[in-house]
Amino acid sequence: MGAEHASREDASTTDILPPGTVRLIDTTGQQTSKHAEGKGQQDIILVPHPSEDPEDPLNWTFKRKLLATSCIVVYTIAAAYPSSAVYSVVTPIRKGTSLTLTDINNGTGIMVR
Repeated sequence: MGAEHASREDASTTDILPPGTVRLIDTTGQQTSKHAEGKGQQDIILVPHPSEDPEDPLNWTFKRKLLATSCIVVYTIAAAYPSSAVYSVVTPIRKGTSLTLTDINNGTGIMVR
């Protein structure tokens, strides 16, 4: 009787999920939300749910996602590299101009923002 009671208790506690919990895998095939379409992925529930809008990033093609990610990477490198490389030329800039080290550092900080 005790083992039967424990198994019933375990089953009932697994059905009760904390508020805000989102089911990610549809093992029973009963969920009506949108599922992944890849090979062997039909039981994966898409969270967040893609809309019908073709401009929704969740609906973009792989090439478009790759292009967007590449643009972000190129921009990050293009912005980060010059702002960090300026420190190697601070002394020649300071000697060649009337700028102080504080002015150069402030200018670099403004450029990064």
